[in-house]
Order: sequence, then structure tokens, then C-alpha cells
Amino acid sequence: GAKKAVLNCAIPVLAQDNVIGDYSLNPIELAQTINRVFKNLKSQNIPFQLNATFPLCLLDRDVLAEALKLDWLSVGCHMYRGKGVVFDPTGNILPCTHFSEAPLLENTMSTNGVFLLRNNFWDIWKDENSAAGKFRTALWQYPAKKCAECEYWGGCIGGCPLLWTYFDPQQFISKRR
Repeated sequence: GAKKAVLNCAIPVLAQDNVIGDYSLNPIELAQTINRVFKNLKSQNIPFQLNATFPLCLLDRDVLAEALKLDWLSVGCHMYRGKGVVFDPTGNILPCTHFSEAPLLENTMSTNGVFLLRNNFWDIWKDENSAAGKFRTALWQYPAKKCAECEYWGGCIGGCPLLWTYFDPQQFISKRR
């Protein structure tokens, strides 16, 4: 049998200046699915790691409390704090893998594969006035005012910001339990 399950939730992607979310469950459906999966795996003593890309407030309270206690949730996105970097095959730097056609920094590799920004990358990346810095600042406006008042705000941050380019946060976050 399985020793551990790792779940990563499908979210919309940005491609050719369009948000594509046709294959994504809406946030409530996603939370309901995770509630069922959690209870099923827990009953079988199979630990799991969930990369939560949706608002934690949509989970059943008992599931959320137990998943946090067991450290089975990975929350928060590296984009908000600039703690992760994603390179595409051509060396462009992306906000995340879901922004495959929307680089923050382009042409960062020489023709022989040398990273051109190796001496000053972190200065550029952490600069609040750079494209990356402005992008991170804009993210903190997502998704709804209710999120800022939530006890899980610092970790959850209302879920993946791409979720809210396809779904209306007011239809889901207002349904808090």
C-alpha cells in the first residue's frame, strides 16, 4: 500500500495572455474533495502532504485543525515573499510555474548557458522597484478583505492569486464556515 500521498491542487494557468481554468475545481469543490481525501487517508493511517492553493477557511474546521496539528499542510506561496525562483527552459525568470508565458525577467542566460545575473540577481530580485518587487506588492492585495482579518492570513494568504483570476473570491470566501 501507499506510504504517503502528496496532493497538489490544479489551479488556473496564464497562457498567451489568457487565464485557463477549465480543468480546475472551484475552491469550494476543491476543499470538499480535500476534506474527503484527508478523512479517508487518515482512517488508513496514510500521511499526506497538501500544497494548499485555496483558502484554508473553506476546509472543515476539524480537518483543518488536524491537518495543521499533523503538519500535513504546506501553505503560502513563494511568490508573496520572493523566496522561490522559477526558470523557464530559455532562462527567463517566472513568478511561478503557472505563469509560463509571463516572465518577470527575460534573457537572463547567455548563449552558452551562463546565468548573466549571477553577481547581482538577489539585489534585483529583492528590489521593491523591480518587476519582481512590484509583482509581489500587487499580490498582497488578493483576494478579499475578509482574508486580512482571518487567523490564517499570514500562511494561507487567501490561496493562490491565480485562483482569483478565474474565480470570483467574493463567491467563495464569503462562504466561510
